[in-house]
Amino acid sequence: MNGVRFLAATVVVCSHVELMKALAQLPNLWLNRYFHSAAVEAVNMLFVVSGFLITYLLLVEQRRNGTIDVKKFYIRRALRVQPVYLLIVVLAFFAAPWIPVVWTGPFSHVLISWNADLKTHYAANLILYLLLCPHVATAIFTPVNYAAQAWSIGVEEQFYAVWPWLMKRGERMLPRLLIGIVAVKFVIDNLIVRPMVHASGGKRELVILLNFLNYFRVECLAIGGLAAYGVLFYPERTRWLIKPAIQWLAVPLFFALIATGERVPWAAFLWSSAYAVLLINIGASRIRILNLETSWLDWLGRVSYGIYMYHLIVLAIALKTCEVIWRGELLHYFTAAPWATNAGLYLSVMAGTLALAGISYHFFELKFLALKGRFGSLSKESRAPALPHA
Repeated sequence: MNGVRFLAATVVVCSHVELMKALAQLPNLWLNRYFHSAAVEAVNMLFVVSGFLITYLLLVEQRRNGTIDVKKFYIRRALRVQPVYLLIVVLAFFAAPWIPVVWTGPFSHVLISWNADLKTHYAANLILYLLLCPHVATAIFTPVNYAAQAWSIGVEEQFYAVWPWLMKRGERMLPRLLIGIVAVKFVIDNLIVRPMVHASGGKRELVILLNFLNYFRVECLAIGGLAAYGVLFYPERTRWLIKPAIQWLAVPLFFALIATGERVPWAAFLWSSAYAVLLINIGASRIRILNLETSWLDWLGRVSYGIYMYHLIVLAIALKTCEVIWRGELLHYFTAAPWATNAGLYLSVMAGTLALAGISYHFFELKFLALKGRFGSLSKESRAPALPHA
């Protein structure tokens, strides 16, 4: 499913390009309801993919070995996630706050404000990031420059801190457990906390709690896990979800879903189910009308974690470079020649991000990934969920 990962990560990059243009007070699409929805829903799609793959792999391990080696799972997970995550944390906390040139650029007023807030709550932010709780820090404080995107990593790590232990309790209870996670999150979020926030007139503590719930999208991970369970244990029942029309229209459907999700009530619950169906069609069927697993898409998917984590740095450099080249006349160029200017910005950001992510993957991340085989990493065949007759 690396092709899906890359598409979702690319949408996140594009959304942040528009966000940074908005912060720089340049013409932008950030407030366009379709574009803004895509920014939220692309991350939801990544959560569903993660929940699907991790749950599937753990179920395969449990079937093969009779149990789940939780310690080895944590080590494998750390080898994949922690090196880049900690590198971003080091840069964001120990380099960026003390280098004035890092705060400069077309949206320097925002960076300076965020940097000042970081220094005010430096210890609390740092502790939360080191405890793998950046989503909690982002819910309480202003975003940390160049590390704000790491909030989603925190959500996944908190979920997977308990998920393998729950799975060890037995396969039969997993569907009820996953449905229970979705139901509890729905009730707490929509039927308890949101009404309390409105009734209190926006009490700060309740707003922080609501912010946390907005970030803590465990329902998306659970829905992905439920799809993985169905594919592995009920292939005959799951097969009816695979439709040629969905496979033909997989990419248009992907963009249609992420562009409209935010406009639909309870979209994180309803649309995540649609993402799961889409994943089953393009990733869990051996008969694929649309192949998103070509060698080049596979590579792009492998570096998608780096794309997601590094793109804000590249984006800041690109905008700062434009400001220097155009001698501070960014607004003039974005207004006078919007198509050419935006095309240049997007191409430079994507090319720079891909280059940085590729370098990171091959010369930094692979050194740690090579160690995963010592801790029970599954074979490529085991990692490929498929409905054998679909």
